Amino acid sequence: MIHFINFNKSSPEMVSLTVPDKEVAILAGWVTLCSDKHVAQGDPIKDLQLLDACFSKYDKRFKLSQTDNELLSKLTTSIFEKRNILFAQGYNNFKTVLSTHFFNDLKFKFKNNFDVQTRAKLFKSERYSDESYYFYFDTGKVTSGLRGLLLTDKSIIWKNLLGSSISWRNLTGSATRLPFNEISSVTLVHEIGFDAITGWKLRLNGDDNYDIVLSGVYEDNVELFGSALVYFINIASAANLSLEVPAETRDVLTKSFLERHPKIKSMTDSVFEVLVPKSSE
Repeated sequence: MIHFINFNKSSPEMVSLTVPDKEVAILAGWVTLCSDKHVAQGDPIKDLQLLDACFSKYDKRFKLSQTDNELLSKLTTSIFEKRNILFAQGYNNFKTVLSTHFFNDLKFKFKNNFDVQTRAKLFKSERYSDESYYFYFDTGKVTSGLRGLLLTDKSIIWKNLLGSSISWRNLTGSATRLPFNEISSVTLVHEIGFDAITGWKLRLNGDDNYDIVLSGVYEDNVELFGSALVYFINIASAANLSLEVPAETRDVLTKSFLERHPKIKSMTDSVFEVLVPKSSE
């Protein structure tokens, strides 16, 4: 709420101007303004769900404000840090994070979404009979169901889009399976060039032969996606990995965020910046 002084009366009085939340966000520069009204519940999962419910009220024209982004990062970091928990609980946390509106367009499949037909044909030659499927990210367009990334309770299996990078596996259309206990590092990589058309990748064990092309993932959600996958590996295998983000990759993420997300401190400050001209020095 913004207050003005009415000087038209002999005795000046405060007049309140009520601005709806959406209009405040527009005045702030078309950014979300959820952290100002966020009330911590003492549980990062519940806090994340409430924050995401607020984000969902804004359409795609609105970008994440700096303070909202900081709160989101704080909550997800708190979730991913808790690794000494039962796998079932960790999986539910993983599912909650990847069910937020940031990933609405990617149509992930979780454990309960696998039908009998999908289970039978998905990466048939690479899957082990004693493995349970928990997550699938289909990156195929025309060849839906034949490309993508699969997480079981024991391994990660993936097949990149043909032509997404020049490697023997991609040229032959072969899938790759890597058990969790053989993964020593996961690095977020951004490459643009003739041999790296899609840009964002996860590189396992520092080996570009183990690059997982993240088709359809973009700057706003790629780090969260990578961190969630690392978290799943940790809770499934009792590993202690962290998503590695090299300086050059961090520069791309930071530059992209600053270009598309105005630096807004709070709801009140942002509105006053719009309505009250700054004095010239």
